[in-house]
Amino acid sequence: MSLCGICERLGTEYKASSLMSSMAAVRLKLLYKNGTPTHSHLWGCDTNAQQERQTRDWKALQLCVQACDVKGKEDKSGPENMLSVSPNGDGFLTESGKRRASVILSTEDQTSFQVTQMKVKVRKGAIGAKCGLVFAYNEGDAFDADKHFKRFKKYDSWNFKDYKEFVKGNSKVLDLGEDEPIGWFELEDDWNDVEINLQQCRVTKYVMVKFLCTRQDSAERLGVQQLAFSGYLCPGSEQLESDQLALDGDSVDSGIITGLVLMRKTLFFIQQLTRDMVLHDAALLRQKSLLDFSGLNLHLFWTFYNKLRMIEGKEVARTRVLLLQLLQNCFPVLAAPAESRPVEGASSSADSDLEQAVWGLYSHLCDVVDGPEGDTAVDRALRNEAIKAILNGAAVFFPDKQSRRDRLFKMMKNISAEDQPESVKLTFESLCNYFSDQDPSGLLLLPPKGASADFDVAPVLNVMDTLLLVAIRECEVMMVDPGGGQSRRVLLSLFWALQGSLLSWCYLQLKGGATTTSDQARDILLKFYYGWFLLTGPGETAPQRLFFSPPDVDRFLSSTQGVLVSLMGKFSRAEIMEKLSTSILAMASRQLNIFLLELCSLDIPHCVLLRSFSSFIELLKSLFSDTEDVFSKVDLETCQQPQQPVVLRTWNMESPHNYENSRHETTIFVCPGATSFQVEFDERCETEKRYDYLEFTDARGGKVRYDMKVGTEKWPKKVTFKAGPQLQFLFHSDSSNNEWGYKFTVTAYGLPDITVSWMSDLQLLVSRLTGRLASRIMALKSPYETRGVKDIPAAKMNHILASPLWKPVFRQGLRAPDHASSAAGGD
Repeated sequence: MSLCGICERLGTEYKASSLMSSMAAVRLKLLYKNGTPTHSHLWGCDTNAQQERQTRDWKALQLCVQACDVKGKEDKSGPENMLSVSPNGDGFLTESGKRRASVILSTEDQTSFQVTQMKVKVRKGAIGAKCGLVFAYNEGDAFDADKHFKRFKKYDSWNFKDYKEFVKGNSKVLDLGEDEPIGWFELEDDWNDVEINLQQCRVTKYVMVKFLCTRQDSAERLGVQQLAFSGYLCPGSEQLESDQLALDGDSVDSGIITGLVLMRKTLFFIQQLTRDMVLHDAALLRQKSLLDFSGLNLHLFWTFYNKLRMIEGKEVARTRVLLLQLLQNCFPVLAAPAESRPVEGASSSADSDLEQAVWGLYSHLCDVVDGPEGDTAVDRALRNEAIKAILNGAAVFFPDKQSRRDRLFKMMKNISAEDQPESVKLTFESLCNYFSDQDPSGLLLLPPKGASADFDVAPVLNVMDTLLLVAIRECEVMMVDPGGGQSRRVLLSLFWALQGSLLSWCYLQLKGGATTTSDQARDILLKFYYGWFLLTGPGETAPQRLFFSPPDVDRFLSSTQGVLVSLMGKFSRAEIMEKLSTSILAMASRQLNIFLLELCSLDIPHCVLLRSFSSFIELLKSLFSDTEDVFSKVDLETCQQPQQPVVLRTWNMESPHNYENSRHETTIFVCPGATSFQVEFDERCETEKRYDYLEFTDARGGKVRYDMKVGTEKWPKKVTFKAGPQLQFLFHSDSSNNEWGYKFTVTAYGLPDITVSWMSDLQLLVSRLTGRLASRIMALKSPYETRGVKDIPAAKMNHILASPLWKPVFRQGLRAPDHASSAAGGD
């Protein structure tokens, strides 16, 4: 029976205990297997195969210590040391006389997470933890460590005997409450680490680990080397309540549940499986063995969703929320390219139903978003899922490229208007994000490889013209309302992606050297960018208008010039520079300059571009006309002030204690922009004299070697290497004798970035670009511009080069002879 069928019989009772148990077992198994990787923790591996296996299977969840009920032996051996990436330090050592400890952990910002597995590594010998309990729970109030510890105080009196009785009585785990352990561990005397699969993987904000006792009662203190977790980060409220597959209440004993419970729990199970698929794109093919997506389409979702809409009740509303979550998880499967389907002839009935379902679901989501928020948590959750579905569903709700392009262009013309519905803004953001992140070339219709001879660049230019018209309109709006909104930000991101894609395409065509594609790339540069800068200057001449005869391009360039001249007539130059600092045109100008600096080495029209930038320089001068200098005085003073080095990056290095014999290990610390490295050693550092040593090599090749004990003249506690941007470290030990080893911190220092205004930054880029263009012109490195020039006879060329005017120039003379000025004046 399908879920749609169950939807029509929600009051019917079903014997589904075996189905629920099977789904719960499968879900738990997959939770053990999967987890959102954030940072990888590798334990000491004896073989390469073991290391490869652990790198592949172990996905770590980074948690932070919130509180601990006992103090550490010293500052360097507190509970936070258990979470260190390196397993070779001291770990967590309690103060003397304390042989048990409780540690509360959470994410750094105390958002929700889901722990599936954990690993514990304890200290060797008597002080190592013998056993412990794990709790996963939520606490609504502000964090109060004492309140948390009191909640689980009854377990503080447990010893190893109590632990064994508890484990024996919980061999068959049913539904565990938040005040009961969901995991437990025990370590043998000769084994120091253990991996734990938690009995329940609930979404919580806190985990408490209780270490109940040491291996031996005679131990002075408790010692834990390392603690690590795997699982999922769950920012925000992922579930309305604690959705679990396990049965509860009378259903546990009878195994009988209603159709509503069966539908909701089954839907939750499928939603969780598809969530794994979304979070692990690389494992998509393996997930398909569990999930069959054949025949899945939006029509099925819309039909099911419509049936749920006709039924009232809180539980049914929660089911609609689950269905929208499932829909979003299936977006990668539903977004199959519509272009692959036949389009000739009349649309089939199935295609017509699918189109109606797509439009019906999209319209309903827009109505939910634009309607009132609702008073209940379920209503708010439904609206939140509708918002996320619209934001992420551009490829599903607009399934072919042309519909996506047409919709986006249509919305661009009106997006700056006030009082736009929220759904319109979300749709616009969704389409912008789609073309920015996934398919920028799809909006420009650029060929993926070399273009054919009949490739028309006009549609490409039309897209960029449309974007620039929007950017021009944005400048007018920003002068009145500089704050802006999300629509403005996504437009900026879209322009950045499209211009980057276009210029990258031009670069590849010019780099390839093919005549046809190179001409097309130059055509784009000339028709679009040359005109853009040429007509954004203070004025427009007749020759400039003659160069751009196409009506559409001419219309755009005239609009660009008009808005800038209009703004300079209404506002001061200082206001324009301040309010347009985050505009699309400001960003696009900077991005274009950076790309053109790379394009300078290729066969582009250097002379034409240099001539166009001379007009742009005039515009920059005009905008700075209120100041005495072209370059901002404030920015100039900032550049001239001495800059203090800042920390760029830090590394922590530590060996086993004592270190192993016959080691030869090299580590390279690299930090772009670093000008120096500072190494600070732990006061306990010590190696065997002469035969075991630490060696550092700076970027210039200078080597420094340290052995024996730190704190002496030959091995200072703090050392600075003044050559960046990298530092190499080598540790060497021979086959006999060892000492405590090493522990040190490496800190990379560099000069901070200088903050200048966007206009000053643009001036620097333009100056650099014009210099590079002039250099290429002087070196005659532009075949495109020189191929039409006739060769000058050698005798005439030699005569020109030997003339008093040009001889010092081409021989790098510092000044012309005295009579050169008169000769020049005579001309």
